[in-house]
Amino acid sequence: MRKVLIGVMAVLSITLMGCTPKIQTVSFVGDTLSCQYAVANIVDGNAKFIAGITPENLYVANNQFATTMFSRIGFIESPTLTKKENGVLISDGDKSIFTMSEDKSNFPIVDKDKKILHQWDKCYNKYATSIEPTGSEKKNTDWIKNSPITSTMECDGYEDSTFSFGDKSKLVAEKTIFSKKRILPNSSRICTATTDIHRNNKMSVMIVEKAKINNIDVSVYHSDGSGSIGGDYSDKASWSYACKKDKMNDKVECYMYQDGFYIFKESSGYTVLVGKDHFPGRVVQVRVGKGKPFTTGDNGNFSKSASKSIINAALKNDSMVTRYTEWPYDTPIDNDVHLEYFNEAVKLLDNIYDNYRK
Repeated sequence: MRKVLIGVMAVLSITLMGCTPKIQTVSFVGDTLSCQYAVANIVDGNAKFIAGITPENLYVANNQFATTMFSRIGFIESPTLTKKENGVLISDGDKSIFTMSEDKSNFPIVDKDKKILHQWDKCYNKYATSIEPTGSEKKNTDWIKNSPITSTMECDGYEDSTFSFGDKSKLVAEKTIFSKKRILPNSSRICTATTDIHRNNKMSVMIVEKAKINNIDVSVYHSDGSGSIGGDYSDKASWSYACKKDKMNDKVECYMYQDGFYIFKESSGYTVLVGKDHFPGRVVQVRVGKGKPFTTGDNGNFSKSASKSIINAALKNDSMVTRYTEWPYDTPIDNDVHLEYFNEAVKLLDNIYDNYRK
């Protein structure tokens, strides 16, 4: 899938003022902050982190911030943040929401199209001697461990994935959608606190089950069946998961996806979907290995039989490529589907679906 959050690469010049560096970008002058960076999928308003925390810098002014050209998502400069809610500055654009806490410790960017959250948290001015370098320290999880909310959740560990804003005293427990306490072999139940960015920054704690399958990292959220298999955000072979239950007929559907390639599972079997916003009248194709391409014209949806054939072929091969045409650009888009973890990924999809409380 093509990148949505792509900024124009710009040359940044550093101007030293005393002992405090200042960063001159194309539009503002600000300080250099050292932060923790992580990335998450947005599922029903909740941030489900899919990458380990890594150090990164940000350039920050009073009401604007920018990543460095060396960041994991390249150079991105926020617009001027003019809206203020509950101690948070916000700029809501067509494709992205830029957010910044007033204390300049937390900077989320939400990609609306891909439903991805990029978060820089625990930020501090690395050149200001009066500020302790808390950004390099692990978050304190005692407040989660000692909460009466988690006393009956049978936690093997605790993680704090909340933002710097939000009321920790109003922590609530998320319900589990699984019929078992554990669905993964030799797993750990991690009680994870998160911030709901769409619901008044409500803080909730949920079970995230973690394990290694054939030495591959696996995480599954018991609150809704979402999860991931593979490494961090830079691991192109990783897969993400989500589930939904129809409110009218209670039909459960779970799916796995990677770069615009989806496999859905429900009671009648599997369905493969490729791409989005399809250009009318154009075919969609999937080629596995050196085999003959599978073709459909149904907005990227393959039949149950074709979907099963695609999956079976992919289980026996190490390469797959997709092609579709997106509206309004009448130009085919080719994407490689990385199959390194595909066998384990399909088994995980089956496991999540089978254990979802029907």
